[in-house]
Amino acid sequence: AALRARLSELKRAAPEGVVDLDPADVRLSAVEKEHQRLSDVWTRLHRLWEGVSSLGKQDYAGLKPLQLRLSLEQILSTQLLNRDVCPTWLTQYAPYQRMLQQVRGYISVNAIISDIANAPLKPRHWKVILKNILRTRDPLGTLQVSHFWSAGLEDQRAALGQILSQAQGESAIEEFLASEVRDFWQGFRLELKPFQNRIYLISCFDVLFEKLEEHGAGLSSMKASPHFKNVHEFQQDARLWEERIGKLQTIFDVWVDVQRRWVYLVGIFSGSSDIKAQLPNEFHLFRGIDSDFARLHKKVLADPSCMEILELNASNDSLLKQLERMQAIMSKTQKALGDYLEKQRQQFARFYFVGDDNLLEVVGNSGEPQKVMPHLGKMFAAIVGLDIVPAADENSDIALRGMTSREGEGVAFTESIALPPSRAAKDWLSDVEVQMRVTLKQALGEALAAAPALSEATDVDELCAWMKGFPAQVIALAQQIQWSASAAKALTSGKEATKGILVALDGRLQSLAQAVLRDLERSLRKKCEHLITELVHKRDLQRELVSEAVANAEDFRWVKNLRFTEKDG
Repeated sequence: AALRARLSELKRAAPEGVVDLDPADVRLSAVEKEHQRLSDVWTRLHRLWEGVSSLGKQDYAGLKPLQLRLSLEQILSTQLLNRDVCPTWLTQYAPYQRMLQQVRGYISVNAIISDIANAPLKPRHWKVILKNILRTRDPLGTLQVSHFWSAGLEDQRAALGQILSQAQGESAIEEFLASEVRDFWQGFRLELKPFQNRIYLISCFDVLFEKLEEHGAGLSSMKASPHFKNVHEFQQDARLWEERIGKLQTIFDVWVDVQRRWVYLVGIFSGSSDIKAQLPNEFHLFRGIDSDFARLHKKVLADPSCMEILELNASNDSLLKQLERMQAIMSKTQKALGDYLEKQRQQFARFYFVGDDNLLEVVGNSGEPQKVMPHLGKMFAAIVGLDIVPAADENSDIALRGMTSREGEGVAFTESIALPPSRAAKDWLSDVEVQMRVTLKQALGEALAAAPALSEATDVDELCAWMKGFPAQVIALAQQIQWSASAAKALTSGKEATKGILVALDGRLQSLAQAVLRDLERSLRKKCEHLITELVHKRDLQRELVSEAVANAEDFRWVKNLRFTEKDG
């Protein structure tokens, strides 16, 4: 109606013939209907656009990308694609298609906005994004969602991805420097444990060296990162902590060696009463080092942080210099001690079976054989003690009269060994070694001379008396020699003689079997059991000789067996 009224006014006002369309023309009805539809389209779309526009006005600072996407999808599904809100005839108009395309584009861009919101962006990164991506001079704090919608982020995905990747890389470097390196070393405290109730020693070297190696390697690989060179602050922090970690690595490398040497030497110089006389110079040097070492650990106990270690190292008399001085002196002391002990071992080879600290105890207690006894078994495998006769008065000497085995069997020396107070341990231990050989050799000769003959019938009482009079080792060896000589002689005398030895072995075994049935002393029973084991083996060998008719002492079937003979001298 408004269109018709306006047309009538124009026709009255215009010269005749200019406006030839009559207001009553039916063609106006179609135009009027289309105009009404267009008006309805813009009204409906305006309402919808107000909802979208309100989302675009949200501040980026408080944006929740997931909520934004859900809101856009709700507008899309419940309004733009809802035929009750937007009828089919409405979808044929270009404004509707344009708005539908924009909303779908906003939903697609929302994923990029989410990536930006989740990225660890710093002001330096935002500066590039504002200038090159969003192309705005607005401050970061005034950014709205519409800035991102209008920036064409889809077309700049590659450039934006490069910025975000750089931010992620730089964030990883920053996290490593801050959380893993700086926070760890500023908060790490050395673990100390008491030692001998007089000093606290570092007990966490394994953790220290593991972390020093890990962080040192991490800093080196970090410097090769393409993101490292872009940030000046990273380079400053990396240089600082690389220097600190390098210093700590050097300090603790020396410290662990100093502590190990100190623990070794303090047991020697504090535990041996004679060490001062043996190594006077080294003794006084170590006393000074011991005081310095204890004083250093007292400082560390007061503040066991690694930062305090670096502070101590920064002083005029740096910690590293102190440790290196201790290391040099203890190394020299340890070398002198090692040379001294090596000389002792060269003079008495059995000292090689004794550790350094035990050897010092042996050498330092030369005049007190009772204190040497705990280490005797290391030098003489079968001896655990000596028969020590104390000095009767100050004018007489201690004497050693015999030796004792682990089983409690005692053997008297052929000659006693005198121990003057000034006699070195290596000298009287050498005499013990000589007497051990001489005594056993003499006992073996006597045992062979007194041994019952190897015959079919051996008197049990005679056999027991013989075994009781000699050490078990001598008894076993004498029996071996007796069988070897008898069997070799029988081989040259014929087959019957060889059989006779077999019968004699059976007889000896029968006698031993009868003996073990008696109520014997523990040591005598052990000797019987051992002899039975040996003679059963000899009987088996003798049976082989008989069954194979061996009749020559040079025959390999005889020579291959282990044989024992007594040599003169």
